[in-house]
Amino acid sequence: MTSLVSDLSEPIPENTDASRVERAKRVWRLVRVLTGMDIKLRYGDSALGYIWTIGKPMALFSILYVVFGRLVRFGTPPPHYALYLVIGVMLWYFFADGVTRTMGSIVTNGSLLRKLPFPRLVIPLAASLTSFITFGLGLLAIAIFIAWNGLVPRLDWLVLILEVLELYLYILGLGLVLAVMYVRLRDVAQVWELALQLLFFLSPIVYPFTQVPARWRQVMLLNPFTQIMQDVRSIVIYPDHSVIAAHATFSPLRLLPLLVVVFVLGLGFFLFKREEPWFPERV
Repeated sequence: MTSLVSDLSEPIPENTDASRVERAKRVWRLVRVLTGMDIKLRYGDSALGYIWTIGKPMALFSILYVVFGRLVRFGTPPPHYALYLVIGVMLWYFFADGVTRTMGSIVTNGSLLRKLPFPRLVIPLAASLTSFITFGLGLLAIAIFIAWNGLVPRLDWLVLILEVLELYLYILGLGLVLAVMYVRLRDVAQVWELALQLLFFLSPIVYPFTQVPARWRQVMLLNPFTQIMQDVRSIVIYPDHSVIAAHATFSPLRLLPLLVVVFVLGLGFFLFKREEPWFPERV
């Protein structure tokens, strides 16, 4: 904690070419320190520790698999349905946890904002990276299911890196927008909680995407989360796109979710920069 305070209170370099590099290094150092502290506070005093990073989403997966995979079925489930579902659950948990943590990060760290001068963007960046790291640990569950289903990694799986990066940028942008709104109006947390419940069932996480009427599929794919989830499933499980009805071929419509991510990320940085000077007196 003493090291963190000294880093936060360090003077910001002047705006020159040489000092921009130092400023970037300092921001990255602060992000790493805050992220490490956040992870330790989150899991350090827990009896099961980092097992919760896999335990909580797997508990949700188990319930959903029993209910929708065994008891109630939406038509014929796609092949490798357990892997289909666990990919959806893990990506959803990353999305929901990342946006929620980023949204509340400014208000939660209000005491730091009021006491120490430092780049405020460090706080939401650290919050989003905390979720990103815990998601990385949760990928072990997906790896186990991939091995269980006998799937062999292929060279095109490298595209998954870009898919995860796209999802992270979407989480960061949406989290920044909500963080600015949450500073002004605390009701945003309640609205976001309700929105998450609606988004969960409006995304094809538990039901096959092919069960959605064709005219609504392109509308659903405008949501970057749905596009990323379907792309990941198609790359890992269904490379021939035979049962997933994702983007089987390239079309201009594929660019729309990417444009949404760029717009949300740009809007988040714009609003954050505009409202940043007033954060200390509003939290």
